[in-house]
Amino acid sequence: MEDAAVVVRRNEIGLPQSLTAYVELSPGIRGLLPRDLLSMLTKRLPGYMIPATLHVVEELPRLPHLKIDRVRLAELDAARQTELRDRASDRLIDEIACIFERIIEMKGANANDTVASVGGDSVHAVIVAAEIERQYHVVLPTGFIEQRRTIGEIADWIESRSRALAQPASIGPTQWYRVTTTGPDESAVQGQWQRGISPINLQSRRSNQPVRTMTLAAEIQTSFGEQRPPHFDQGDVEGWVGTINYLLSSGQLDVAAHGLRHLRERFPAVTYAKRVGTVLDHLPLAGMPLPFEDDRKKDVQIAARNRAKTVLLLFCGDGHKLGLPLPIVHCWVGRLNASLVYLRDFQRCNYLRGVLSLGSTREASLAGLRSIVASLGAERIVCCGNSSGVFGALSYGLDLGAEVVLCMGGVTNLTPEFNVSSLWEQKAIKLRADIPKIELDMRRSYANASRPPRVHLVYGEDFWQDRIHALHLGGLPSVTLHAVDNFNEHNVIIELIKRDGFEAMLHWLVPPTSDSRSMLASTADLG
Repeated sequence: MEDAAVVVRRNEIGLPQSLTAYVELSPGIRGLLPRDLLSMLTKRLPGYMIPATLHVVEELPRLPHLKIDRVRLAELDAARQTELRDRASDRLIDEIACIFERIIEMKGANANDTVASVGGDSVHAVIVAAEIERQYHVVLPTGFIEQRRTIGEIADWIESRSRALAQPASIGPTQWYRVTTTGPDESAVQGQWQRGISPINLQSRRSNQPVRTMTLAAEIQTSFGEQRPPHFDQGDVEGWVGTINYLLSSGQLDVAAHGLRHLRERFPAVTYAKRVGTVLDHLPLAGMPLPFEDDRKKDVQIAARNRAKTVLLLFCGDGHKLGLPLPIVHCWVGRLNASLVYLRDFQRCNYLRGVLSLGSTREASLAGLRSIVASLGAERIVCCGNSSGVFGALSYGLDLGAEVVLCMGGVTNLTPEFNVSSLWEQKAIKLRADIPKIELDMRRSYANASRPPRVHLVYGEDFWQDRIHALHLGGLPSVTLHAVDNFNEHNVIIELIKRDGFEAMLHWLVPPTSDSRSMLASTADLG
């Protein structure tokens, strides 16, 4: 931290009401959120000294001799208060804040937050921009979101264009879908119709995309067929990145890889192209994955492997993916000797309220999963969870009698007392009030279980929010922690792929042969 200052906010008659802190970070410090700093302060200061709110700013106002200009700071704070009061009922700001929360997988975004202030990176900025363009039918200027724009500034910009605003995504009506399975030759076979709940009211995946995205996608597809570079002069960098992300999410991996390769050559400084390009460079070559086409409107999707004795339950995070779009992750997990069940939590409740298409309660969802496992003829259950899906993998894995659980970052304790001043605090308070009888602490659950699953929990060593949740399970006989050194981000799957470690983790879950004695590594070896 470079410097900090506190403003005393007063009520209408001038009495002190609350403290608001403003913090200027030291150069090079990244990923530190206001919630992180507040959590640190709660361990060092008495309660009456803890600020009610804390804002990270690029630079504190200063006098000519470099001391903090407290008069100017008080004026800025008063202006901020007025702005927040004026915007408190602004529907557009609330909608954009929801986009930030869904994509960056956090809660509590407000009008003064930027992608960086809530823990996002350049990849998140690109995806946020693409979603805003899709939802509000606008074309954002190049680099608009990455220029540390606040949610309020984005809303003002959209309003200034006087475009028709699209309605926010919402849970839609019950739909029906087929389960994809495989025959003896591993070819796709459509199974029985089953129910699914749609989180988004969309006509189709293609018609949902803005015209510009579809135009750029067509250019990448054409250039792929003609084996030439795309004509990048047809759009800006951010538009191309959003289009490539759309191609990845829709499963057009070869076309997306073609676009990424040429994008990296043309614009080598684009972080997104480097990160995702690295992932695609590491795609496994051996074996063919099960047939699978992701439909983000479904919260249960099954890819069944004929005669497989293992079923792998995959619990997505709040972004409805596993650190990467499911078509990419499926390139790895679809090669395992297991049937796969992809699960999404449209209620964003860490699966504590169940999976909607399996039932209205967690108990009903457990019964539904047992039925699926039985219908697949599986004798062994294993689980994998990412981000907020980690809690679901741990919780459901325990109750379903899973053999092993692989966790990629994420939360292990949802009690309010454990999550004071963290991004999980408000959710924890609500869960305690709404579902008082459900265990919110996985350490207690696993410590009291007679035969808990073996757990391997992977997290970024320098990402403190994941670290404290991982260490919370440390010391239990069934749990092995794996800290990825020199890594300070939440999305640990991308880093594992980059370091050629993801496949080893999956082989711990599902050995390459049906004989469980032939496992490649024990949890101790993986750690």
